[in-house]
Amino acid sequence: MENVITILNSQRQKVGDAKAALCGSLQELTENFVIHNFTGGLAHYESQFPYADYWPIFAFNDIWIERPHRRAGIGSRAFNEIADHYQELGARLGLLRLGTQGDPFEEGIAWRTTLDSKLGWVVLQHHAEESATIPLMCLPMKHRTLTSAKHSRLIEVLERDSSDSLILLLPEDPITLPQTYEGQTGAEPNGPPQANGSQPIRLETNRASSAAGSRRLPR
Repeated sequence: MENVITILNSQRQKVGDAKAALCGSLQELTENFVIHNFTGGLAHYESQFPYADYWPIFAFNDIWIERPHRRAGIGSRAFNEIADHYQELGARLGLLRLGTQGDPFEEGIAWRTTLDSKLGWVVLQHHAEESATIPLMCLPMKHRTLTSAKHSRLIEVLERDSSDSLILLLPEDPITLPQTYEGQTGAEPNGPPQANGSQPIRLETNRASSAAGSRRLPR
């Protein structure tokens, strides 16, 4: 099942969102990731994986950070926190399809590939007959060291249809984790609009378990 992740900064303003899924079988991966759209499918890429026992797979579908909040390290922190969360759920390998999010194609792919490589992601080689130029990347997680100083800060907040919604809070200092997220569409914002157009998100302060599922991402 895919999870929608809302990303908040230390002021509890929404600065981005993401989608991801924990997949324990080829069927689940096909339902939650685009691997079947590439020539050869998973069978082609698995020979490039660092080990054969790669299930479950953390399928990282999308991440988006609002432009006013970029170049502040939020995307990198969110990447690591989300990977930590799925690793704690048992993921042994991550899969990521790069996007450009409106940037010029070559420029967008280049800087994202460079950034993600620094975070441990490895570019996979497409099949010789594949016409797509958008890279797929994998993240070895079997022996990966968690990057979070504490447990992952992903928290399940509500259920929408068949998709779990989660919140990722990136505080500057350790705080009590919120359990209730009221910043859904139509909810009244807690305070006036900020200069950059962001709205604060109202949160309760009850501690919640991090053993939830997850899904999507922009940066």
